[in-house]
Amino acid sequence: MQDKINQLADLRSEINQVNQELVRLLAKRQRLTLQIGQIKKQLGRPILDRSREDQVLTQVRSLAKAYQLDPSFVQDLFYLIMDQAKKVQLKGRS
Repeated sequence: MQDKINQLADLRSEINQVNQELVRLLAKRQRLTLQIGQIKKQLGRPILDRSREDQVLTQVRSLAKAYQLDPSFVQDLFYLIMDQAKKVQLKGRS
């Protein structure tokens, strides 16, 4: 029984490390997004780039399949991520 309790604690610790890495990567993505928004502004381009969004969604759905994840789940997650990216770019234009 104690072995299972220790195993559970170890797995939760590993999940915490993965969560930390995910947040670190989201912060990095947001910094990149802000830079992209600034370049778009200089070029006079709109924030919304539907073809780029479609390209990203196709890519992440394919990656999800390769990693045996539900492609719809990953797509929904990236809708949220890209929505936040547009908000960051819009705020950067202020």
